[in-house]
Amino acid sequence: MEIISLPDERIIGVRVAGKIEKADIDQVVRAIDAKREPGRKLRIYVEHESLDGISLEALAADVKLATAHVGDFDRKAVVSDKKWAQALVKVGDKLFPSIDVRHFTWAQKDEALAWLRH
Repeated sequence: MEIISLPDERIIGVRVAGKIEKADIDQVVRAIDAKREPGRKLRIYVEHESLDGISLEALAADVKLATAHVGDFDRKAVVSDKKWAQALVKVGDKLFPSIDVRHFTWAQKDEALAWLRH
């Protein structure tokens, strides 16, 4: 995973490629902590290039991250052409109804970023 620098201070950008380890999740937590401000909702932009799995430590850290920071976010855009990513977005949207989660294809990448900035 890598943090993507984006011009909007409300948006945390993440690129997923390879296997996700706990250090990757820790990096995302640091990015969230750096951008959190009282009264301001954050947004997350995720590019799924590939996923070669997730370690158990990373999965536990990701669940902890999601539950601890659910109130910090109001939108999430996932960019991927993978069918499983579309399915996960639907599940995430149901699990976290306070966050508007949408899936975009790579051809819709600019639309995803525009939606997050709106």
